[in-house]
Amino acid sequence: MSHNTRCFAPEQKGFSFSENEIAVLRLLADGKREAQIADQLGCKIETVRARRNRMSAATGAKSVAQLLSLVTKNGYI
Repeated sequence: MSHNTRCFAPEQKGFSFSENEIAVLRLLADGKREAQIADQLGCKIETVRARRNRMSAATGAKSVAQLLSLVTKNGYI
């Protein structure tokens, strides 16, 4: 996956996420823990946290549940 590729939701709300960030979202939505996500994506747990934190900051989400709700409603996953 390209680190520079940006994906846009059908109903763009001003957020853009990389393919890697979308992969983290999908795995979070599947109930995976950060360590499981890192293992599956072949990256460090710190990378998973950084991606999640960036998406939370971009959306204003205060929790993983809120982040998943926002991205689901806006068509990212």
